Amino acid sequence: MMLVVASSAKELQGIVESDRVKSVCVGVGKVQAAVETYSAILTYAPSFVIGIGSCGAIEDYLKVGDVVIPSKVVQYDIDLRRFGLSRGEVFTAEGKKTGWLATDRLPHRPFGIIDGRRVWEDVYLGSADRFLSPNDRISHHFLVDEMHLAAVDMESHAMVAAAKRAQVPVAIIRVVSDTWFGDRAKSLPNFLKEASALIDRIIRIGYMEPSEKSPTIL
Repeated sequence: MMLVVASSAKELQGIVESDRVKSVCVGVGKVQAAVETYSAILTYAPSFVIGIGSCGAIEDYLKVGDVVIPSKVVQYDIDLRRFGLSRGEVFTAEGKKTGWLATDRLPHRPFGIIDGRRVWEDVYLGSADRFLSPNDRISHHFLVDEMHLAAVDMESHAMVAAAKRAQVPVAIIRVVSDTWFGDRAKSLPNFLKEASALIDRIIRIGYMEPSEKSPTIL
């Protein structure tokens, strides 16, 4: 069974639940997302966790409606460089360094373009407990120059960390809601509805057995 988690119920409205798919709202921010994702894993014992929702573009090639499936996630707001760590790195309870977390590959690949939307895979995504405005992106040059982030959100790293802790494979699928240039979805309610339906389609194409997949990738 696949567990699909998102920060809000509206980001889950397009996910079709079944005996193979369960969706759970885990709240906004890294703490809520980590605690509630881990709790949901303990409750439902999934074979795969998928974190979904929207994200803000950092790279200028990303457009509103593009899909981001990152290969790595990091907490970009963690800065312990004065203690000899790199941006995004922290010490574990055992005193080891941890920072970037790798996600797991989709069983059925690649996507390229689906339903007219460009799907960007093998990119980096950063999470932080703040909403990044266009002005912030201009002043935070390290996001691209140093960390090479394509997009940012507020929960993905926590979702991945929780799944890794539970030793369950995990992936992230996000749809760009606003861009580096300040472009944004004209109607957020409509965007969230369409984005969640698109992600549901990607999940069924990318994760289900061939007999259960949608038959067409455009």
